[in-house]
Amino acid sequence: MRVRIPPFSLMVAGLVLTSAPAGAEELIGRASVIDGDTIDIAGQRIRLNGIDAPESWQSCRDAAGKPYRCGKDAAFALDDFLSQSRPTRCLGHGHDRYRRTVADCFRADGTSVNAWLVGQG
Repeated sequence: MRVRIPPFSLMVAGLVLTSAPAGAEELIGRASVIDGDTIDIAGQRIRLNGIDAPESWQSCRDAAGKPYRCGKDAAFALDDFLSQSRPTRCLGHGHDRYRRTVADCFRADGTSVNAWLVGQG
């Protein structure tokens, strides 16, 4: 007799079996983008480790000197990237001066969010 396990159960089992390094804070859930380097999971603010992106309100100038909303663009790009594979899993390494968790984060498919952002420039 063959037992069929729903895909969601396998995902939950995989998350439970995945272990974080000793002392690391692990947060898993649907990420809401605050700006290009900060997300929120279940009310917990998370600063992406090693990333500094423009704030959502910030503007930049393109090669022709024309201003554009680079902060908004960075936030929208991150939101689009995260929406392609949920939930997001973050491994915290401590806290910053604003009491946000500083973390390395991964999409459900295992892709590093931090590395993707660096690759995007």
